Amino acid sequence: MLSWEPEPDVIKEVPEPAKAALDPKDVRTTEQLYLTGLHLEQYRHATYSATDYYEEALHRDVTDVRNNNAMGLWLIRKGQFAKAEPYLRQAVKTLTERNPNPYDGEPLYNTWPFFEISGKNRRSI
Repeated sequence: MLSWEPEPDVIKEVPEPAKAALDPKDVRTTEQLYLTGLHLEQYRHATYSATDYYEEALHRDVTDVRNNNAMGLWLIRKGQFAKAEPYLRQAVKTLTERNPNPYDGEPLYNTWPFFEISGKNRRSI
């Protein structure tokens, strides 16, 4: 059986306002750069660019799977398949370096659009 009780009439504390994103060079880790870029993409921020954060992360670690995948996916969404390919190739290369069947295969999945459009063979990755 289903039951329902109304919430008590309590005035809740107002949450803290959102904090502005740090400049990409001031962000300490590639993890935070990725998460900041993801947040900016998700909320379509008008004054910050997610790619600035992904590119800074890749400047620090060119093999970073999540930032390569994010950058490649961002370029695919813009229709820039040729520019997306090297990012996704690097993500796949790093991801499959020790395991040909990785647990998270998102970069492999994201390679399909440019293979479909370009007519290239998927095995070329």
